[in-house]
Amino acid sequence: MNDAENLITDVLVRHEPLNGGDSCDCGWWWDQAEGRNHPEHVAAEIVKALGGLTRAWAAVLPDDSYFGPYHEAYEIRRNEARQQAEADVAEYEDSALKSRWVSGWSEVQP
Repeated sequence: MNDAENLITDVLVRHEPLNGGDSCDCGWWWDQAEGRNHPEHVAAEIVKALGGLTRAWAAVLPDDSYFGPYHEAYEIRRNEARQQAEADVAEYEDSALKSRWVSGWSEVQP
């Protein structure tokens, strides 16, 4: 397995559901006010372990070169990444709008 697969596996092992999914090995308990169920809790823990995930958008050409990418969390015009990439698609013939998930920085454990 690669490093990302190992990391996700470690998170899944640490977050085994207990009591039919009302609680977790990590100490998490379902809270009606919070409304989040166990799968949502585990998904949030995976995203956190990966350093946070945001979506990046780009106008991609047939040869896989691209304009951008525009990151939802890091652009000057925050949360307008898709619109910026769509403008590039409109401008450049043969380009297609595509997105990917991008991880943030995370601390490496020695």
